[in-house]
Amino acid sequence: MFSSFFHKLASMNIRTPHLVIALAVILMAPDVFAGPSTIEKSEAVIGKLAPNYRLTNQEGQFVALYSLKGKYLLISFIYTECPGPCIAITQSMANLFEQMDPEIAERTQRLTITIDNATDSSAKLKEYGLEFTDNFDNWIFARTDDETLARLSTDLGFYFEQKEKGWFEHMNRLTLLGPDMRLLTHFYGTEFDPVDVGGAIRDSMEGRSVKTKLKDTLDYALVFCSEYDPVSGTYKIDYKFLFVIIFQDLIALATAAYFLRHKISRIFSRISQILKGRKESGS
Repeated sequence: MFSSFFHKLASMNIRTPHLVIALAVILMAPDVFAGPSTIEKSEAVIGKLAPNYRLTNQEGQFVALYSLKGKYLLISFIYTECPGPCIAITQSMANLFEQMDPEIAERTQRLTITIDNATDSSAKLKEYGLEFTDNFDNWIFARTDDETLARLSTDLGFYFEQKEKGWFEHMNRLTLLGPDMRLLTHFYGTEFDPVDVGGAIRDSMEGRSVKTKLKDTLDYALVFCSEYDPVSGTYKIDYKFLFVIIFQDLIALATAAYFLRHKISRIFSRISQILKGRKESGS
């Protein structure tokens, strides 16, 4: 596919600058071709009210999302056979309640939803949940049907895709909803700081705006590119993926520098003339 594309590109007699742009666009895929990026779609839902959905908990009982109104709600998406960061995300949710201000923990509910309905039965979710908690009163492990899951994940701005049987590509993210089911913010990565999460809940409780903290390229990498290290038994950054992100950024900067080279040259020339004039007038 790519060989035929480059053959057509060469036959079009495209000037070098335009070729540089074309190559840069290709290297920055899939975000360029996919329209709004996954992060943009994730952030776009903040401030919206989550609709009511019917879920099934770890006991096989139906639970309406709106039955959880009145408390702050932390939502994560996982699947129990996840070879990637799901265990780290769930463990971090467990750690949050151990390290969080007791007053805030008392006013917060946790909800973990599977994205693998074919494998994760209610019984399997309960077995999975018992590895992290012995109290399901403030932590529900739930499943739903495929159609509801698709609508729910879209409404919450959560990306996932089944690549093959038993393996999903998905965001690493924790979502905070207010007591009225309004989406307040997302926390990206596989480990969540109780100061950040507790601070966001405290800000909302006291009427302050809640801000998302996606600070830099490293944070962006943690959204997707954690990988399991069987030697240490922990989840680490996938540096191959991080290299791709950095390389794409460098290509974009190099392309911008190429087209601005004449302006940059004129600016430095002007600065040189000014400095030369000052030196001559001083002498």
